[in-house]
Amino acid sequence: MRLARRRLRADPHRRGLRAGRVQRRSAHHAVGRLHHRRLQRARRVPHAVVAARRGRRARRRLRRLPVQRPPELGDHDHEGHSGWRIDEIDAQVTGWVRAAQPRSVLLHIGTNDVVQDRDMPGAPARLSALIDHITAAAPDADVFVSDIIVLADPVLEQRAQAYNAAVPGIVGQWAGQGRHVHFVPMHDALSTADLADGVHPDAVGYAAMANRWYAALTAGPWI
Repeated sequence: MRLARRRLRADPHRRGLRAGRVQRRSAHHAVGRLHHRRLQRARRVPHAVVAARRGRRARRRLRRLPVQRPPELGDHDHEGHSGWRIDEIDAQVTGWVRAAQPRSVLLHIGTNDVVQDRDMPGAPARLSALIDHITAAAPDADVFVSDIIVLADPVLEQRAQAYNAAVPGIVGQWAGQGRHVHFVPMHDALSTADLADGVHPDAVGYAAMANRWYAALTAGPWI
């Protein structure tokens, strides 16, 4: 044993190996202590902070979810919400309009009422109330209201046509009271061949809708 120790002291290479082992053990212990301190700090993080971090991660995941629009459409500033009916939009619209202070409003609504078969006899009255709330929140804005596009399913299309028949009259009533409301015929702008899933337009269908909106916007002194 004594001879081995002397040889270790005499051999600088073996001394380096031994020193390297000591340094690695020291580094390992330092990492362990650092990890322990981080765990201790993590235990002291308030639950609200942890919840906020989880909320940020959830929002990032939501941003990665697919949405019902072609990716080539550039303008995503709208209040189109997947599956929302007239009454659900109406419950939020006053705050949205007051915050945005829009010059023009494009309103194509009622498809989800049709698909969900939500009290279709009462749908025209719900649309009228929504127009009232939009024009009251932004009295100087021009509101362009369209009937809804064609639907592939015959039962849904029958409901849509019954609803669409009431839309021009509702718009005319509010326009007769001095509200800046205009009707835009949209149902015949598309065919079922322009639908991606029987309900939502494909890229060609969205282009056809955009052309109708553009024609209405440029037909008067509104822009």
